[in-house]
Amino acid sequence: MRQVKGTGLIRDIRNFTFTILFSLLIIFSVSLLIQQVLTIASTKNFIYKNNLDVQSELIKDEILNVSDMVNHYTETNHDKNELLDYLRNIRFGINNDKYIFVNTYD
Repeated sequence: MRQVKGTGLIRDIRNFTFTILFSLLIIFSVSLLIQQVLTIASTKNFIYKNNLDVQSELIKDEILNVSDMVNHYTETNHDKNELLDYLRNIRFGINNDKYIFVNTYD
């Protein structure tokens, strides 16, 4: 049979101390978990915004390049199909899966 260590008040103090320590451990663990979730969310938002900025700069650079090329083709009286072929082959983005859509010659 299990022998009870301490009697009455001492046992109650031990139980109370154990309950307090266990509760503090749970609170500390939950606060660490919340902090990690907030850090991950903040990092995700930073990466997303940074990626948008990078993509935006890439698009601006490509538009400037295309604008220069269109001016060059226009000034040198090249065939419009040649210009469209040039535009059709432009790809950008991380996986080179984005392109410039040209609807008309204008």
